[in-house]
Amino acid sequence: MKQLISVFLFFFIQTYVIQAEIYPRYNLAGYASKANKSCIILSDENLKEQKWIIKTPSNTVVLEGVFSTSISGTSSHTPKPFNYELEFSSLKKEGIYTISIGTYNDFSIQIKNNPTDFLVREMVSFLNKQRSGVPVAPANKTGHSGDVKCRIYEKKTAANTSWHAAATERYADMSGGWYDAGDYLKFTQTIAYTTYFLLRSYEEYPVNTHTAADRKALMDEAIWGLTYLLKTMPDDSTFIIQVGNADDHKQGTRMPYDDALNGSRHAYSDFSPTQMGLTSAALALAATIFESDASFKIKANQYRNKAIQIYKKALAANKTPAWFEEGWEKFYNDVTAEDNMELAAIELYRLTQDELYLNEAKGNASKTGAAYWVSWGSLNMTAHLRLFQYAPQTVQPYLTADLNTFNGIANKKGNVWRLPHAYTWASLYSFMGVGSSAMMYAKVTGTQDIYGRMGTDVLNYTLGQNNWGTAFVMTEKIPGSIKHIYSQMYTLHPELSAAGAIAEGPGDKKTHDELLNYFNIPKTNPYEAFNTNAVVFYDYNTDFQCMETTIGGMADGIYFFTLINKFYAK
Repeated sequence: MKQLISVFLFFFIQTYVIQAEIYPRYNLAGYASKANKSCIILSDENLKEQKWIIKTPSNTVVLEGVFSTSISGTSSHTPKPFNYELEFSSLKKEGIYTISIGTYNDFSIQIKNNPTDFLVREMVSFLNKQRSGVPVAPANKTGHSGDVKCRIYEKKTAANTSWHAAATERYADMSGGWYDAGDYLKFTQTIAYTTYFLLRSYEEYPVNTHTAADRKALMDEAIWGLTYLLKTMPDDSTFIIQVGNADDHKQGTRMPYDDALNGSRHAYSDFSPTQMGLTSAALALAATIFESDASFKIKANQYRNKAIQIYKKALAANKTPAWFEEGWEKFYNDVTAEDNMELAAIELYRLTQDELYLNEAKGNASKTGAAYWVSWGSLNMTAHLRLFQYAPQTVQPYLTADLNTFNGIANKKGNVWRLPHAYTWASLYSFMGVGSSAMMYAKVTGTQDIYGRMGTDVLNYTLGQNNWGTAFVMTEKIPGSIKHIYSQMYTLHPELSAAGAIAEGPGDKKTHDELLNYFNIPKTNPYEAFNTNAVVFYDYNTDFQCMETTIGGMADGIYFFTLINKFYAK
């Protein structure tokens, strides 16, 4: 059935591309009444002086205008020679509206309260299915049960290629956590990152009819991550940064319970400040939440004590960042630790009120500065925003440097989607990170008008206002959403629901071209006509650049949509 639907969609899009002369791109989920609202019209023809009208179902015209000069020609952002923005932010009343442009086909947009209310719920549900060490459908067999006893490996030298079995034979119980992506590796860096942003989403979650159930699901998933993080430092000579290695990529397509490596995966230990800082931050935030809410029947001291222990050990060890590296593969090679340690220090200060941690956070902030990027490897803005309440003069210059840079790029001529930076691998996740940072900056400073639009621009791009008219989140509730994520489980069992999965999204063409032989993209496809010389997108489950989903990316999306729902719902 899914194959028939895919074939139908293919021919529908092909026919539309051939017959149509304009290509409306808009938020397929609908627009919140409080948000900025516009759509982009890609066109083969010059629409200057062409009239447009917006009308209700009863044909009452509520807004009209005339297109002026095209805002961009063919560029790295759009393949079409003429491109127009149709602005309708003045419309606030909820309902379905029809947009008519001359004799071209009409299309409809919707305005409603909180149109993305359901997405966080689906995203958390998808993340739940990435758990390791639990029964997996459809066979309901447990995957990676052998992770309860992982042989510990350490580095022979400072090189990240020099891992070997620890001189004294040691093992660690590293069961649990989440599989990182379409493969089955586990990384402390991304498990800590995911846990931290689940907790931040719990803190920021808006009040609505689903709040209690949604916050419970967020916290249940966060506790799953916290349970794993408590295991990362089983003794004073060990800190686990990774479970599994490049051998996982050589096993072929399989379910996690059909695993030739089960029971033989290595646990890699190093006192690496990147992973330790982020782990300490997540544990400290958890302790703060649990200590401040008596309704939790959880002993917060285990998180408090472990957060402090890991942070102090990272300082005492004073090592450079470590990761596993083999051949061309470098696994989450975060080269800067100051941002992670700043985040840990400010969370520990919030937990303990010990001025020593505040001073260390400010010291690391000065070393960290601006990153001009947001991701699992660049937590600068996340840490600075957390520190802002206590040391605004320290972090303000770095925050404005980052946000001014992103805002300048977004408003650059030809950037019709107002994207905050260039296309890379998994750029969608970073776009959401920038959007979240802009929204949080508005919250902590009270200056929403400066950068406020960056959040809604990223929102619209994510949900269909892009070259391809595709929503990059898998859900049956949004027409035109992605259909085929890159995942071993869902490739083998397409009957399983992957609702809530967020694709890595459009990627830079140069990298995609270099890897094209791995992707098996049909020569004739509905996406090609909308790719550019800089960016490409394909919804095929063989394309691991565009269609893989990572737990870090899921955390980015959960946090981003939590903030969208909080700031733009009624």
